[in-house]
Amino acid sequence: VQAVLVPPRWSPSEVDDLLTATRPVVLLHAGTRPRRTEVPSLDLRSIGPVAVPGRPGVDVAAPSPAELVVPTSGTTARPRLARLPLACLDASAAAWCTVLPPATAWLLSLGLAHVAGLGIVVRAARAGAPVVVPPPDGDLADAIGRGAGPATASTVPPISHISLVAAQLARILDLMGDAPAPAALRAVILGGGPIPPRLVERALAAGWPVWPSYGATETASGVVAADPGMARAHPW
Repeated sequence: VQAVLVPPRWSPSEVDDLLTATRPVVLLHAGTRPRRTEVPSLDLRSIGPVAVPGRPGVDVAAPSPAELVVPTSGTTARPRLARLPLACLDASAAAWCTVLPPATAWLLSLGLAHVAGLGIVVRAARAGAPVVVPPPDGDLADAIGRGAGPATASTVPPISHISLVAAQLARILDLMGDAPAPAALRAVILGGGPIPPRLVERALAAGWPVWPSYGATETASGVVAADPGMARAHPW
C-alpha cells in the first residue's frame, strides 16, 4: 500500500499532476482539494470511513502503507516523485539516532510533506521521544524557548532536537539577538539547501549545537553530517 504526500502549498494544477501520476485510492486533505480529480476525498478535520468506488468497505484507517511517495524539493527543477519504503525511513532514523545526542523531544520545525519533516517524526519514534508541534502561526524561536524549561507533569519535555533550513536558523538568531541556545537544546540539524559558512560560524559562536548535513529525498533524509566540533573546524 502506498501513501502519497501532498505539499499543502502546491497549486491545484501541481496537485492534479501528482494525483494523475500516482493514482491514489483516496485523497486526504485539510480543507482544500484539487480542481480536477475523481479521487474520493476525505477532509482530515472529520476523519472517518470513506466509500471508494469499486472498493466497497475501504476504511482510510485500515491498511498501513508499506511505502511513501514523497515529492522532491524542486529547488533546481520540477519536483520528482521518490518511492520510499518505510524500512528505508526507519534505517535512516536508526543511523541518525546512533550519532546524535539522546533526545528528550523533537520540534516539528519542517513540513510533513517533505522528507526532512518525516525524518523528524521517524527519528523521534526511534528514540521514544515526543514530537512538539508549534502553533501554525507561531514562531520557532518562541516554540524553542517555551520548550526549554524543565519538564513537569503538565508540560512537554524540554525540546532537545530541531531540524532547520538555513533561512530558519538565521531568523531565529536574529529574533533572539544571537543569544545562547537553551540549555536543553542538544542538536540543531541544518540542511535542505545551501548552508552559508558564516551562518554556521555565527550559530556556533552563539553556542548553538549546529550539525550541518547533506541529503536528498531519494536517500530518505540526510546521509552526511558534521557534529559541532567538526563544523567549527570546517564550517561547511
